[in-house]
Amino acid sequence: MMAARVAGWVLLAITALVQFLTGEFQPWLLIAGTLVAVVVPMVLLNLGTRR
Repeated sequence: MMAARVAGWVLLAITALVQFLTGEFQPWLLIAGTLVAVVVPMVLLNLGTRR
């Protein structure tokens, strides 16, 4: 589960870097990425602990 969290944050960091370098900054993409990086691992962890 930790790999999913780390992968999400790495992809989010890469997205932020690309957006800053290209000058096409889109805050909604960063917000969506943050939600995916935080919410998806939490849901997976909660489903795993209920079994």
